[in-house]
Amino acid sequence: MRGRRGEDEDCRARMPKIYIREHLHVVWTSLSSTKFLTMDPDIAWEYAKPDFLFDDDTVCFTIFYLHPYQTDISGKLSKLFDQLTIQLDPYIKYYPWLNAVPKMILDRKDNYHYIYGELNYQDAFEDAWLLLQVLTKFTSRDDNLYLHAFDQNGEILLIELHDKIPKWLSSSNGGNRCWINNRQILVIPESCEPGSGLKLQDSLEFLLNYPFKCLKLELPSIISEFPKRALQLIHTQKALVDKSTWSLIISHLSPSQMAQAINEYSKLHPHPSFLPASSVVDTPKTIYIQLPYLLSTYLDLSTKSFDEDLALEKKGWILQQSVRSYLKEHDLNLEQTEISEDELAKHNEAILRDPLQSELKRLEIITHHVKPKHIELTQDGEDDAWIEEFREVFSNLNRQSDTTNTVNDEKEHDNAEVPVSFGEREAEKDEDSITREYLKQENIDIDEDDFFEFFCKEALKMDDKTMETLINYQPDNDIEDEEFSDDEDEKIDSEQFKLIQNLLRSMKH
Repeated sequence: MRGRRGEDEDCRARMPKIYIREHLHVVWTSLSSTKFLTMDPDIAWEYAKPDFLFDDDTVCFTIFYLHPYQTDISGKLSKLFDQLTIQLDPYIKYYPWLNAVPKMILDRKDNYHYIYGELNYQDAFEDAWLLLQVLTKFTSRDDNLYLHAFDQNGEILLIELHDKIPKWLSSSNGGNRCWINNRQILVIPESCEPGSGLKLQDSLEFLLNYPFKCLKLELPSIISEFPKRALQLIHTQKALVDKSTWSLIISHLSPSQMAQAINEYSKLHPHPSFLPASSVVDTPKTIYIQLPYLLSTYLDLSTKSFDEDLALEKKGWILQQSVRSYLKEHDLNLEQTEISEDELAKHNEAILRDPLQSELKRLEIITHHVKPKHIELTQDGEDDAWIEEFREVFSNLNRQSDTTNTVNDEKEHDNAEVPVSFGEREAEKDEDSITREYLKQENIDIDEDDFFEFFCKEALKMDDKTMETLINYQPDNDIEDEEFSDDEDEKIDSEQFKLIQNLLRSMKH
């Protein structure tokens, strides 16, 4: 699999910067990581090739200015690049990107000048669609702007428009065919290289000479849900932290850096252990920060067994450990800047006013304040917390399954096997031990029937009728002797039944 070569460069300022590089490369980034990320614009020119792979959970985009009579394409695109930087600026400053901020560069290949960008969104699909919404809106600035977006699964728009695209269009022949121009989708017709995806250069030549021949489609409805949908998932948390921690957060760490710090820490410590109360500093102060819902929930679940005052202290401890781990992991040697209590108070006032939404309202991107969306918990808090735990487990299982499938495809292609190391096996054992220990400490006993129902609905995505059929099924009989109804579309595949049959047998032992 093709990997990235480095990360973001160590910087101190929180404002976006523009760096001039060789070969007309202009790199735009904000201080959300520690080292400079060298992107690879060649991905855009190679991704449609068979079996081409690159980073999972990364959305890539290109923006071309195509005009048959424009002589200064480079100068025109440079001005548009600056306008896009300004358009993204509020999100770069104030939005808590879960894994990384978007990055983009100006590049040139052959006679084509273009903008290339990436966002590694990890588990935050909302981050990816927020970026695409901004980029889509940007294409309305000029009729000659063409936006193309894709990820490891191919054309993003094809997935969202699966029920609206022509029958001939699929993932196998859709490469470089779907473009956004002036807030509408243009699909290069089948007559251009039928049966296969297009090379990027062929696609650009068609758009330059025959844009009127393209099929026009409306944008997927999900685009219209942003930025509101992303803003609903930003939650404000408060915690008690020592002066050193609040000074670092206010003087050096952007909202995205804080989100990344806690995100990285939560993966290493899904059930954090806390220091004794006597080890906590004597005079902590309240600080407010904004986090994605996923991380806000992590703080709440990690401290749900404490009373309100102690929970604030424990959340502060998580913030402190997250910041220290982040600075160490990314080799950030930041100068200690002392922030007074008055400055802390001003910071808290600004956070409570919501700087991102205030700026978006000023720019007339939104018209009113968007309230955060809360997921209602059931009265049985323990059960609900475990539902959240299981959702995370199954999410990880799905992601591991996808990764395994990709690796297996590569193994078959290379006719080679990659053995699992002893360290990897031990790490899996350690994680299982942590889970068992947590269950024991919390004195939680999961009802088998409730777990079975949750597993069928959440992990296997069964409807009630299918689950009832499975419950009444006798696993001791041979599956091939059973006859099942073909009514509607609910017949369960025999191979799936065999898999579930084995699963049920293993659960009984």
